[in-house]
Amino acid sequence: MSSLPTDVRLVFWLWVLQTCAWTGGLGLMPWVYGLTTGILVAGIVVGLLFSRFIFAHVFNRTLPSSLSPYLTFIQIIHPLSIIFRFSTAWMRCLPDLYILGEVRCGTTSLCAMVVDEMDVRGPFTPFVHPLAGKESFYLVGHYWGCVHPFFYRMCFPTVIERWLYTRFYGRKMIIYDGCAQYLNSPWVAGMIKNITPNAVVVACIREPVAQNESWWKFEGNSQVWANSLGLPSKPAPFRINYPPRSMGDAIRLSQSIEIKKLFDKAEGIKGPFLPSWAVP
Repeated sequence: MSSLPTDVRLVFWLWVLQTCAWTGGLGLMPWVYGLTTGILVAGIVVGLLFSRFIFAHVFNRTLPSSLSPYLTFIQIIHPLSIIFRFSTAWMRCLPDLYILGEVRCGTTSLCAMVVDEMDVRGPFTPFVHPLAGKESFYLVGHYWGCVHPFFYRMCFPTVIERWLYTRFYGRKMIIYDGCAQYLNSPWVAGMIKNITPNAVVVACIREPVAQNESWWKFEGNSQVWANSLGLPSKPAPFRINYPPRSMGDAIRLSQSIEIKKLFDKAEGIKGPFLPSWAVP
């Protein structure tokens, strides 16, 4: 349990202290102990369910039969934060700025520059990852496929935070989402227009050959990561010949009739949930 993610780990140690107090006869109120236990159990359950979804839809692997990959992956996610943010979505803001691009097109560098120069606020990221605070992954369905416009707010600061920022600094808090996958997900452009019609959109592009070569290395590293978690090598059943075994296979797959049909079909997706084949 000591390796659980930060939010669950804190609740776990609080639960341990309360258990010691209870067994030591220190007069702990039963409802307090019950509340802590409930929060801990909820965090673990949501963490396992979130891991299960990510294994199939992001790592593109069949689900493991052992518990070990789940216990490993749950170390780098924030399940209690996910619960809290979905519960408080009604009191949160939407982004003013989108920095889009394809993977390996410089979005991370541009977002870092914007944060340094403009003091903007990025989104909540469900993973402990170098991209944390830059990419929400929401509109590409990483939260169980949910892309409902209302709950997109869960990724951003509360209206109270924004109001306090304005009062203290004398200027509006600018909020952004820098998810690179938004540019090549056919349904996202329409969703951005409907959710935030007045937002500024910046798209990063790169010379295609260099981008594809860099993407291939990036994708290879993600598969190494999946292997290190102990995930099965067999791809998820809803994927078509993915992940590709070589750069040539990747190019041929991208030009295939099957993929073209899926992209055409994806343009008509409205939500509130993405089908499994569409989650990148």
